[in-house]
Amino acid sequence: MSEPAINLCIFEDDHYSRLLPLVWMRPVYFLKCGMTDLAEKIRRVCQYENIVYHCRDYLEETVSGTGVPVNRFEDDWYTFVNGRALFNNASLAELLTT
Repeated sequence: MSEPAINLCIFEDDHYSRLLPLVWMRPVYFLKCGMTDLAEKIRRVCQYENIVYHCRDYLEETVSGTGVPVNRFEDDWYTFVNGRALFNNASLAELLTT
């Protein structure tokens, strides 16, 4: 059996409401932390072949402008990372290798 494709889903959970009003018009993983947003920090550490964003339905059109598939899963195997989490590079890399 071959290895499944390496797919990453950056998602936001129901606790996005804890970050209101900052996230009315954007998913939590587009919040800036330093020079980049949370999604970019995750993507930089994760060298995944395919990335999908999952967000609230009413934000789908806005997020789809990034060129990354939104709320669509074309494969069976995904690693899910909560876009609300703030990891340092070492802890995220360790989490993804276990």
